[in-house]
Amino acid sequence: MATSVLSRAVVILREPCRPRIQRGGQMLTQKALNEICEKIDLFIDSRKHIELEAYLEKVEDSKFHNSRDQAHFYYSLGTGHLSFRESFKTSWKKDTAGKAVKYFRKAMYEDGFKKLPSKIQSRIITNFGAALLRQGRKFEAIAEFNKAIRINRNPIALLKKGTTLLHLSDEVFYDSHQIYYQYEAHKILKDIYDNRQKLFEPDHIADLERDSCTTSFLKWYDENIEYLKDSPYPEEKPRKKSTKKEEAYNNWCIKNSLYINDLNEILNNRCAEEDIITLPDLAHLVNPLITTSDTLALNAAFSEIKHQYAFARFNYFDAITSISATKEIEHFSDKRLHLTNSLDYCLYRRDIEMVKVSFRLLYSCFDKISILMKKYLSLDIKDKNVTFSRVWFTDTERVKTRDYFINSNNTFLLALYWLSRDINDDEDINHNYWMDSNALKLADIRNKMEHQGFRVTIDSLHKINKLHTKDTSAIKNEILQKIEELQATISASTSDEDTCNNKESLDHLQALLKEEENLRGYPFIITDIELREQTVRLMKSARHAIIYLALGIHHAEKRKPHAENLIGMPVPML
Repeated sequence: MATSVLSRAVVILREPCRPRIQRGGQMLTQKALNEICEKIDLFIDSRKHIELEAYLEKVEDSKFHNSRDQAHFYYSLGTGHLSFRESFKTSWKKDTAGKAVKYFRKAMYEDGFKKLPSKIQSRIITNFGAALLRQGRKFEAIAEFNKAIRINRNPIALLKKGTTLLHLSDEVFYDSHQIYYQYEAHKILKDIYDNRQKLFEPDHIADLERDSCTTSFLKWYDENIEYLKDSPYPEEKPRKKSTKKEEAYNNWCIKNSLYINDLNEILNNRCAEEDIITLPDLAHLVNPLITTSDTLALNAAFSEIKHQYAFARFNYFDAITSISATKEIEHFSDKRLHLTNSLDYCLYRRDIEMVKVSFRLLYSCFDKISILMKKYLSLDIKDKNVTFSRVWFTDTERVKTRDYFINSNNTFLLALYWLSRDINDDEDINHNYWMDSNALKLADIRNKMEHQGFRVTIDSLHKINKLHTKDTSAIKNEILQKIEELQATISASTSDEDTCNNKESLDHLQALLKEEENLRGYPFIITDIELREQTVRLMKSARHAIIYLALGIHHAEKRKPHAENLIGMPVPML
């Protein structure tokens, strides 16, 4: 039988226990884990949200040596935070929506996540998708529901995906796209409702039947759009003659959902093979001080962001498919370079530099998105102070959210706000502000790549090298102990000659520590595999940010009051 989207977290895991890390003076055991999960579920079922919030805060720092237990614990924490019912407006300010996302991510980042039963893995990912929905991040949620369905055909994930597609059909701004969303939503929801007796418990069946929005849609679709029963998708026509590389690039973009096209979220065929999303015709004041070109400034800025993203996307593809990457053949531009062998299997290759370029360009997309938002909304903040994480607030401490956002019902701007909390562009902010621990990794990569030493090494050889690298921690401890002894001896010494000799020894040891500290973490080292993975992760976030921005502005333009002094400037396209 299926469970609610707030999937229960109590599962007795039979894996042998290792010693646990202490919390509050007590050793946590597997039994303690299940007691915590049961208590959280009890608070959820009884809807005692005040008591639940206090309990979650009390246990949130619990640690388990067993990574599988730790993953399960984070799952339970995330489920507890997801159970809070928030209004749309408070989603701008309350961190419960963010904490649910944070803990589900922590669960999935744990090595022990893969050791959990597939059914539990699917529940965690489904709940993660539901938490993203709470943040307005519908497109990202669909991707998570798809993962959950692939792992263990979770009926809750199917239901959430179907209803999300249905809601999006009313929100996308291309009328021609609505039919695709409705078709996909109907296909999923029809199957679920026809088989609800097999898939759900009685209470959940009653909830389904009370969902008038979905039941009305299914009835309307079956009665009025019968001709779409087969498929609304036209037969794919052969592309115009192109090179093999262009064909491979297009297929790669479609398969990985990288086109700036909302259809590429649900389709992996040529119907979605275009970066089609643009800004709408923007309404402007009748102003003799502004030229025709000026009225298109924001549309042009959006085009610049799109083109920069598209170039970074292709540049990355070009890098990973180049001869340098696939056959490790040296490019002629590197042949006359005389470089140091740093004995850590560092890669000095053209394709690696190309990936670095893509990473930099993708990161800077977020800066340009925040500036475009500032200009469009005429926010009272200086251009030099605008960052992706600051544009939402009236103060540098990120305490007071701008009234425009709080009073808005624009879910796409809400999605963009929460996405901004996954992209660390300000290292001065408290780490708890970021909803994804990976945000710190991305920021570290960008900072070291731009301003400090940054070296990429071969993944497999780097792992082997680390195993055989000398551990100097014991030597360091000996030096620290010797320094303490010398300092004590100098303090108690009555001989000038002995004091002088001991000070020389002390200075030498302190110089060793100072040199080690000076070189620690320099240069920053990352493997080629991780650099590629982090770049793709950043690429997907940049794509979603661009789509949310465009849809958010479309939403805002539709709700602008009609006035005689406002005109809409048709946008010419290249």
